[in-house]
Amino acid sequence: MSLTSYAVNFEDVLLWRALRDVRRGCYLEVGAAGPRIGSASQLFYEQGWRGVNLTASLAQLRQLRIARPADVCLPALAAASAGSVVRLAVPDAP
Repeated sequence: MSLTSYAVNFEDVLLWRALRDVRRGCYLEVGAAGPRIGSASQLFYEQGWRGVNLTASLAQLRQLRIARPADVCLPALAAASAGSVVRLAVPDAP
């Protein structure tokens, strides 16, 4: 079976090798980027898994919702404790 890695350091392929026997798995991607480039969960989505993606970027949130209609995509951050954060808007690369 040929696999395409979308993660920065092939983490998705390494995880897939360990979890490939799991049918209908689910994932939580905290700090999700776009739906493909840099994604640790796109490979799993393509294999039928479904999950939840958390992102602070509204642009990436829109892209995720379009590309992954079966996932739950939320504009959220995860932290060890409650509090406030400074949100920086980073423009998309050309």
